[in-house]
Amino acid sequence: MDLILRDITKAYGGQVVLDRFSHTFPEGRVTAIEGRSGCGKTTLLRLIAGLEAPDAGAVIGVPEGGIAMVFQEDRLPPQLTAAGCLRSVLKKAPERDGQIDAALRALGLT
Repeated sequence: MDLILRDITKAYGGQVVLDRFSHTFPEGRVTAIEGRSGCGKTTLLRLIAGLEAPDAGAVIGVPEGGIAMVFQEDRLPPQLTAAGCLRSVLKKAPERDGQIDAALRALGLT
């Protein structure tokens, strides 16, 4: 299934970052997103990944298991705990919770 962004709008405070952005990303194709600093590339990816919600518009066709992305910053997303971050990138299976908790305890990150 194609990934479809339909009339996506996102603003932070009064600053509109994406204004009615629409695009279809064909299934099975690799797409590069490029642009100047501050033009909305990271915001676009965060919306697709479900880490943020658009103020308007729709993201359609995100695969059932979600998408994977590597953050440019060397930090966890502020709204997630370490366990939450790991759960967001691993397949959602109940047996994973015990593995995640054990790994975090071993690292002293409880």
